[in-house]
Amino acid sequence: MIKKIYNALYQQKIEYEINEYVEFLSQNQQQIRTAEVIQKEKKGNCLDLAILFCAICYYFDLLPILILLNGHVLAAVSLTHRYSNWDNEERLGKKLFWDGGGILED
Repeated sequence: MIKKIYNALYQQKIEYEINEYVEFLSQNQQQIRTAEVIQKEKKGNCLDLAILFCAICYYFDLLPILILLNGHVLAAVSLTHRYSNWDNEERLGKKLFWDGGGILED
């Protein structure tokens, strides 16, 4: 399913657009373009495209993960859990995630 989603987006010929990096959680903010804007303009930056990919994966009950790095954003998808299962299970990893225990500091 993940490969099909990726290929469908790839076929849209959306160009990767590099924007000036805006530090996450600073007073500056970066606008996230909607799928409609990305489809019309046929371009998006790492944040736009990662969120679009994650949103489509979520729609298909996959468990997407948005990874924020210093100056870049990536999308990942769990190969072992579906969203509907992860959301309903009490897991140590889930508790650490929501409590902030999984956040890595510089």
